[in-house]
Amino acid sequence: MKTKVFAAAALLLLPAAARAETTLVNPDWEFYDDFESPFEEGFWASSGAGTTYGAACPGSDAFGNTLVFDYHPDDPEPGHGWAERRFTLPIDAVQLEISYKLFVPANYVHTSGNHKNFVLWSGDYGKVNANISVSSESWPAEGGASPSVYIGVDGANYGHAMNESTMPLLLEDGLGDWIDIHIFLDLAREEGDFGVFEIFKDGQRITGNLDEEVVSYADVPLHEQISFAERGNFIDQGYLLGWANGGFAEETTFCVADFRIRANSVHGDFGNAADLECTHDADCPGDASCESSPLAGSEHVTTRCSTETGTPDTGSPDAGSPDVGTPDAGSPDVGAPDVSSPDTGEGNDAGDNDAGASPSNDGHAGGCASVPAGHPGGSLAALLLMMLGVIRMRRKR
Repeated sequence: MKTKVFAAAALLLLPAAARAETTLVNPDWEFYDDFESPFEEGFWASSGAGTTYGAACPGSDAFGNTLVFDYHPDDPEPGHGWAERRFTLPIDAVQLEISYKLFVPANYVHTSGNHKNFVLWSGDYGKVNANISVSSESWPAEGGASPSVYIGVDGANYGHAMNESTMPLLLEDGLGDWIDIHIFLDLAREEGDFGVFEIFKDGQRITGNLDEEVVSYADVPLHEQISFAERGNFIDQGYLLGWANGGFAEETTFCVADFRIRANSVHGDFGNAADLECTHDADCPGDASCESSPLAGSEHVTTRCSTETGTPDTGSPDAGSPDVGTPDAGSPDVGAPDVSSPDTGEGNDAGDNDAGASPSNDGHAGGCASVPAGHPGGSLAALLLMMLGVIRMRRKR
């Protein structure tokens, strides 16, 4: 076994506001949906609980058609709500990037329990059943709801991890406006390696598995929870929103617009959006292609459009970025599950702590666990790393 380096320290000390959204460069596959074209089965499931494809968004005319999510009080069960739309990827993704605009209605009031933001997995559904499952749920907080980091690999359910010190709001009560959601997932490359999971709101990272402030009560440290999945180390399924424990007191309608998903079946380049002149060849004029160069001391890259062959000379070594071509933006026809029965949440699967249990995994319903006494801050060594300008070293090599 190679020596493992706790390489997350430098990244952990960077505040969320300091980083731009992480994005893939020249991904294998890409799908975009503005919900204006006729629905084509293949990516989206043909139906979904409480959802309408290609409809105007109640409460906002900022976009034409959208994907509408209607939560009704006490439906399908008293005290709960449900609206979700599933999707299937045509590739076994080891890197995944999802972005969309989410309308939070003016009558939104956070539920008394947790409600799902999204779920990504492969294999059977549920944290203990899946090969790997990575998701987030909104938990009640003052003025809205705060997102969790929720991971399961090879039958292990690590429970919800939260930024309990500040409880940053993903959803604000009474917002009545659109927010930008961006999700980045980079799975482990091999045994002993660990992946990265980040959630951004309006261009700034709001939580992730490498954030120092995000507390997990599992036996495995949060930064090591996305380990290499022996059952199958890939993502090929997901859904947006989902079951709401506690439900809503009145009809509450969310909308999704400008949905985009980009994925790689083998690990490729990625970087901060602010450092990227282009993200695929189609961004470049004429015969120019989008070429990447590594940033010193980081796994991130920078890019520029170039007519030269190979990696442009920017003073950094050639990282051997694979040329995977221009992504196909069309809707793949690979079939998708038809969601016809209520999904009462992953918590109904054996061993899953998803149906109203607190993020501390203590098994009590409602609310979030308090911050442990003596919660550690950054160490002196880590501060020195940041001063030296180390941006990111999360993997053992």
